[in-house]
Amino acid sequence: MASSRTTAQTLLDLFAGLQARAGGDLVARLDGAQLSMTQYKALGVLAGSRAGLSVKELADRLSLSGPATSRATDHLVRLRYVERTEDDRDRRSKRLEATTDGRTLAAELDAVRLAGWRAVLDELTPAERTALHDAAQPMLTRLAAR
Repeated sequence: MASSRTTAQTLLDLFAGLQARAGGDLVARLDGAQLSMTQYKALGVLAGSRAGLSVKELADRLSLSGPATSRATDHLVRLRYVERTEDDRDRRSKRLEATTDGRTLAAELDAVRLAGWRAVLDELTPAERTALHDAAQPMLTRLAAR
């Protein structure tokens, strides 16, 4: 039986390998869009949010400090991928929402990332892909419950 330490190392190796083999197109697209990886992650979270988020809520989801999150979102606002508005419930707070262009870009970047991963997964047999898919389900279920 694999320990959590061994499994964590295996997952790290897997994600590092995926990034090395399939991440070049994403990095090139991020460079073209003038985005850092942190800004891409922030945009992705905001694009998936229905009502927008405060800077604090976004910082918590990204596990970043408030100032780092503010810097990342300031750039996204300048590029018009994110809009900052007053919070109706607390006028001292600002809400962040992805714009239509921001949602479109987030979807395009995700598609580039997924295409790279699919190319790697296509090298596996159908049985290996099924085993990988099935092994991921318990972790995804627990993550979704948070």
